[in-house]
Formats: sequence, C-alpha cells, structure tokens
Amino acid sequence: MTLFEILDIRSKREMNNKAYYKLNSMDRQFISMKKDFELSDIIDMLSTRKNEQLKINAMRRPADKQLNTLSPNRVAREPSNFVKNYKKELGIPELKDNEESS
Repeated sequence: MTLFEILDIRSKREMNNKAYYKLNSMDRQFISMKKDFELSDIIDMLSTRKNEQLKINAMRRPADKQLNTLSPNRVAREPSNFVKNYKKELGIPELKDNEESS
C-alpha cells in the first residue's frame, strides 16, 4: 500500500492504522511513546525514510551512473529552441528593484 492509497482512505482512524503499519519497528516505538500521534508525523517519517532509501540506492550504483540521480531537477539543461528564439526576439526582461518602485 502506497502513501497515496493511505491518504485516499476516508476514515481517519483507519488511515492512521494503515500508515502506522507501514513504519519500521524503530519508528513504531517512537510513535507509540507519543501520547497521540498524528498522520502528519507518520507521513514525515515515511517521506524521510523514502528519501534516505533513494540516497542509499544512488550511492550503491557505479560512480558513472550516480550522476543526476539524487536531484535530477537541478540539472543544467540546454535551453529549448522556443526559449532561445524568445530571448533573441524579445530580449530578457529586467526585474525592477522593490526600492525603486516604491
């Protein structure tokens, strides 16, 4: 059961129980020590675990394949033809400082 399937459940109690059983034993102990846990606590833990697992998996790959696996959104790409033509024809707009406009 994925996190999105858990969030789709209508009953809050059932949602908490399903999410609770997705946690590993260490996280379960931590949550059971808290008086009443919220679903947001579980979601934070699950997303942290998922992020850590992605990093571990990336580090296990050979060095030449590790490139761009941890943060693919930050890759510097060549601008598309549309962007190049837009910049040629219209130029790059300048941003005004807040101090000048006020």
